[in-house]
Amino acid sequence: MARLMNQRFYVLLLGSIFLNSCSKDKEAQPALTGSLQAESVIRAADIRMYTSAGQVNNQALVDKFLARRQNLANYFSRVDVPIPATYSLTLAFRGNDRVTWLSKSATSADSVLTEITSQSPQRLVLAHMDSVNILRGAPQNRAEQLSALMEAEQPGQRCHNVPAASGTYSQYCRMRPVRVITRHDGKFFLPQLSWLIQSSSAYGSAYWAYSGVQNTFNTAIISQLVVGDTLVVQVREIAFSKK
Repeated sequence: MARLMNQRFYVLLLGSIFLNSCSKDKEAQPALTGSLQAESVIRAADIRMYTSAGQVNNQALVDKFLARRQNLANYFSRVDVPIPATYSLTLAFRGNDRVTWLSKSATSADSVLTEITSQSPQRLVLAHMDSVNILRGAPQNRAEQLSALMEAEQPGQRCHNVPAASGTYSQYCRMRPVRVITRHDGKFFLPQLSWLIQSSSAYGSAYWAYSGVQNTFNTAIISQLVVGDTLVVQVREIAFSKK
């Protein structure tokens, strides 16, 4: 029986970034200060499909595959999607590699403090200052197992096995969630990673899907696909400008 896991969609607004001097990860990197603000659209990107035979270049076939799953209609888009005016997020760089995410909606506001743990000319990796605790069960099927590998940047974590009496959970983990900011063409972007993984066998099929994940695609997963696996992935972006 098919299984589906959703992740709440994030719409964000960030603040401005400027340069000072600093060193990071064994080579000089500019320090980041100020704030950035997101543009008002989620930019479309290529929707790609992969199987064990490689990439599927027939876009009509890709659309047909997605059309059979109406509950995923908002997960992928070939056109730019406007961001509602009631949503916003500001990314404020505070010094000492601290970055505050300030998000607002029509009914709520939230503030999350993060730390830059890695940076390169292509991306920033930010980890939450506060760790979270989760109970994790063993993957129920291959689709779930592959889905756990989709994000290129994974949080550091410490896990301990829990007694079988706890039910379906097998591990207790403590981790710091991560978010990724990419940069290219002289601008900063918030990736919106969406994917659908379906795994089929003689015993049936299962699929898992996520949308709006603030991370980049782990392309290494393509080489792990076997007969019966189908992967659809899209990395849309929200661009940021100086506030």
